[in-house]
Amino acid sequence: MEKGYGSWGREYGPEYWPQESGLVRLIKGDKEFLNKAAWLAIKDNPPRDLMVCLTIDAEEADATGGDAGFFFDLVGNPEPFSVVVEDCVSIGRAFGGGVANVLSRPDEPSVFRRSKLWCLDWWGDAAGLYIRAENPEPRDYPDVVIEDCTLVGPDNALQVGNPGFEGYTRVHLKNCRLFSLNFSQPHGQPSTGVIYHTLDGRLLHVELEDCLLSGFKIFGSGGKQYGAGEHPEGGPISYGLKGNVRAYVHYTQTVPEGMERLRFWPVADFEHVLPPECHNPQP
Repeated sequence: MEKGYGSWGREYGPEYWPQESGLVRLIKGDKEFLNKAAWLAIKDNPPRDLMVCLTIDAEEADATGGDAGFFFDLVGNPEPFSVVVEDCVSIGRAFGGGVANVLSRPDEPSVFRRSKLWCLDWWGDAAGLYIRAENPEPRDYPDVVIEDCTLVGPDNALQVGNPGFEGYTRVHLKNCRLFSLNFSQPHGQPSTGVIYHTLDGRLLHVELEDCLLSGFKIFGSGGKQYGAGEHPEGGPISYGLKGNVRAYVHYTQTVPEGMERLRFWPVADFEHVLPPECHNPQP
């Protein structure tokens, strides 16, 4: 499953009009372009079909390959929607999973539960789990709840935000394990953070309950991201703690106040990194 972005030959094709696939906003009627006469001939026609976002309640599913695993995104204006992903393994090139371009539902957040989310790619925006809400102001309830999950990425376990989108996001993680695999070397290009906001940490609030975070450093925002454009350094990410929140970081890095600093490699926790046997091993 891709990120929800349309592609030619599937969501887009010559059999669909622009008003049926959400592309009218990209057409500049005051400009000249190829086949403009054909567009003018049908532009006032009512749509015969409409492309919509499909919400999936997934249980015991495996998704691998492509740009992302279980990733849910609106390609147009942000709207309220919720997804529930439970007991799944999701491995993608850029993202193991994610929810983006979404507005909050106070009583119905999106939920990832008892799942393993892996990102394989180092370049640019890549993380075990990606989240981007478009709330115009901070909320006091979570956009996404993540329970008993393992998030793994070379640079970020959890990434939020994207250039051009400056909405507020709130995330609640409970009994989760977050691993940024690049944490042993402080030279060259170190990790931007186990939890990272691409623009400004002030747009993100994270609630952590009985979690483990392991990487070069815990929080990061803005600045230089490997393989991507450089942005100004962002402000601090706000966070709340409940229960025992443990952190294993490089010796040069500090641990956020209230977290327990681990002195030794969290061997038992790394057992959660290995994905389980595929639910459907047959091709």
